[in-house]
Amino acid sequence: MQSHGSISKKWKANVLIINSEGPFNDEGIIQVIDEIKKSVISKKLRNWLRIEIWDDNTLGSPSVMKCAEDYNVWCSKNGCKATAIVVSNSVQKNLIERTSLGNIKIFNSTNKATDWIKECAL
Repeated sequence: MQSHGSISKKWKANVLIINSEGPFNDEGIIQVIDEIKKSVISKKLRNWLRIEIWDDNTLGSPSVMKCAEDYNVWCSKNGCKATAIVVSNSVQKNLIERTSLGNIKIFNSTNKATDWIKECAL
């Protein structure tokens, strides 16, 4: 099956900023998670932080959400100390609240998410 969903990513010092676009299928989420893992491993950071910015269509099936949960565990085990997720709607917020573990906080504003991540970096 064709991959659905995409990301763009960039590093600012030890903060990984991920912009997520579109609904994800299993192939799409696996592809972007592999891409993110490779980026994290190549940076060789002991500690890092993450900001995810979800567009209005960023969602997925229960199996996609399970992959996302496993990804969050991997991030925590590999040095991610805090994650700020900027959502576009209440469905996304509810999904994150039900499935996320660890130091993850939900925001409606990229500025507020960035401010919180800066506090976590101190």
